[in-house]
Amino acid sequence: MNNKRFVFSLFITALFVLLIPAIAQANSMYLGSSGLPLKTKESASITLERQVMQVWLRYGYAEVENVYQFHNSGEAQTFFIGLPEEINTKDQLKYGVYNFSAYMDGESVDVKTAKTNDEQLGFMNGTINWHKHEVFLAEGQRRIVVHRYWLRISPSKNKLLINLAPAASWKGTVGHADYILHLAGGLTEQNVVYPKALGEVAGKYAIQPAGFEASQNQMRWTLDNFEPNDEISVEIFGKKSRQLSRLRVSLVYTDGNTVFEGTNLFDEDFASAWAYGGPGKGEWLIAYFEKKKWIREVRIIPGYGQLESMYKYFNRPRLITVYFSDGTRQQFELKDRLEMQFLKVKPTQTQYVKIDVDSVYKGIYPDVTYISEIEFSDIASTSRIEPDQWKIGLKQASEVEGSSSYSLFDLITIAAAAAVFLLIGWQLFLLMRNRKKKEEFE
Repeated sequence: MNNKRFVFSLFITALFVLLIPAIAQANSMYLGSSGLPLKTKESASITLERQVMQVWLRYGYAEVENVYQFHNSGEAQTFFIGLPEEINTKDQLKYGVYNFSAYMDGESVDVKTAKTNDEQLGFMNGTINWHKHEVFLAEGQRRIVVHRYWLRISPSKNKLLINLAPAASWKGTVGHADYILHLAGGLTEQNVVYPKALGEVAGKYAIQPAGFEASQNQMRWTLDNFEPNDEISVEIFGKKSRQLSRLRVSLVYTDGNTVFEGTNLFDEDFASAWAYGGPGKGEWLIAYFEKKKWIREVRIIPGYGQLESMYKYFNRPRLITVYFSDGTRQQFELKDRLEMQFLKVKPTQTQYVKIDVDSVYKGIYPDVTYISEIEFSDIASTSRIEPDQWKIGLKQASEVEGSSSYSLFDLITIAAAAAVFLLIGWQLFLLMRNRKKKEEFE
């Protein structure tokens, strides 16, 4: 009897050990498309040696970061690089590419809008808007180009399409590329798997091209010496899970018939926002969870995302303090940029998160403060790299693992679970052997 109790206790312990990573690492689309097939002009001397594209997917939008390393083996020259929109429609005026920014060797560059009749960019059917900028390469020079933008997703679509080829003048194949798809916000792995109703494809990833490695919250393609003729295609299924049980905010701003409610912070739509009137500092929000939640990162888009060209017209939070239900707190200074900012916090299991706005960046009209989005994640992002930190050789590419690689805590948990189950197996073996000997003796 004692042996049976011992085995049962080991089994319960094993279940508990296995549940720990589920509690600590669980990370919870509905996407449109942008970037149709295109043909680029070939350069006689410019090569694309490295490319790293990262996409953070959510129900309402996706963030994209694309990093290129170009090399010029010939005479000094200037070429254009660009990103196409979809064919212009009324719907496309609201959904598609937002907040496009470009950097060369860490320095911000001016971006202009062009049409497809600009032959320096390439060719696409239809009347397409392009975001473009110049790239100068001296003889023998290498340069890092970084593009960042958002894709706001039409609710009438359930697919993301991103073309892998840059619209630029370059020759030959891409030397090496890493394409990384992160599942963010309320998106889980099950949202990118065909449901049971779809017959023989049920249970398979609804992601193309094939050949990616899936682990925890990301999918990754690693390619060498290839022609980037494919596009990343993701179909999304299911509904957004509920993240909060209750939300309180100190003030709400109303402009005519538009109410900038606190719930806009958690709708996964950067074009909506929470806003409040007054000098800016001293206001707060409290987000309550249905049960205690592990928090390792707070993500925030300061300012009003829908007003890309008017971002600095209104106040944006500068200093914020984050409080947890265990009494701990941390203060952060936000960058004055319209982008998702990733704030790492000490891992904490909490019933709620309170955020105080301690100070703001003053706008031209300093009577209203906006915050577009907030996320509380139990997985810390390790792959977001500032444009000025990308170096020649793209050594950071090996570090771009996101949170999909197992942490030391994960490995210890897995090893402990395996050890417990091996011990259970050994105890069961001993029980069966002893029972057999007893039967033989009797």
